[in-house]
Amino acid sequence: MKKLNYNLYILIIIAIIFLQIIYWYFVQSNTYGFLYSLKNSSHNVVSSYDGKLKFISFNEDGFKKSDLRFLKSKGVNIIIGPNFSSSIAIIEKGLEKYGLIALSPSITSNDLLNNKNIFSFVPINKVQVDVIVTFLKEKNIKNVLLVLDPFNKIYSKDFLDILKTFNGKAVYFYSSRLSNIVLDNFDAIVITLSPNLALDFFNILSDFRGIVLLSDSAIDSSLRILPSYNNLYLVDFGFKQVDWSLITINEIINLLSKHKFISSEQFVSYFTSHTVVNNQAFTPEGYLIRDIHIEKFDILRKGFSIEKK
Repeated sequence: MKKLNYNLYILIIIAIIFLQIIYWYFVQSNTYGFLYSLKNSSHNVVSSYDGKLKFISFNEDGFKKSDLRFLKSKGVNIIIGPNFSSSIAIIEKGLEKYGLIALSPSITSNDLLNNKNIFSFVPINKVQVDVIVTFLKEKNIKNVLLVLDPFNKIYSKDFLDILKTFNGKAVYFYSSRLSNIVLDNFDAIVITLSPNLALDFFNILSDFRGIVLLSDSAIDSSLRILPSYNNLYLVDFGFKQVDWSLITINEIINLLSKHKFISSEQFVSYFTSHTVVNNQAFTPEGYLIRDIHIEKFDILRKGFSIEKK
């Protein structure tokens, strides 16, 4: 009888372990955190997704450190997002504390991408700034107005390096007005705002005749409502599409659909030595190299309109 009880006990243990493996393989290994933003089109992704992955989603603008603990308790090791550097700056230490990986479709902050728990599918700001400086030189620009995002300072401050090459001024944009700024004193404006703030800023640009350049953070499909601007340019990461962050989100989802990771450490170990997309592996700083160009906005907007028909 004792031997029978012992054998039954072993069988129960084996059955529990087997069920745990099955649960991990089909449920837990396919469950990821998803941080969306109402500032761009990322908030539409979860509702339209019909694949095998399961998302525990949060609005990144209200995401808290305690939410990281909740995700960890659900067996989550990898988070898709956030979309903006300001959101990830708040939880940076929490990612380290709980051993979570943030796979962002769009952050580019120089400081944040030095964190081993943060990866981005687009290049770091120092690369983008170099491309912007080269473009402005080619256009014989002398005086630059930098319009910085007061709600995303950790991102915007990287663009101050532009003023090491050009004369100009940097201002934080809080509303639809810029006090004591004469736009005619500048022959180029570089905007590093979120899409909704960028739209507000265009309300005061009607008479400006110089070059206007949007950094990556300002670009979203919401800008298609803008009137035509002959000298409006934007930073393009090679996607040839205004709503490019949806492309990188889908790249992340496709990547995670093809692999299963027991831990965040396994993810880091694997993808620091293997390709991620387009035969590219993550750089040591944790970002992907893209073919950055400066493109005219009206040209990309036409492409966007065609794709949406």
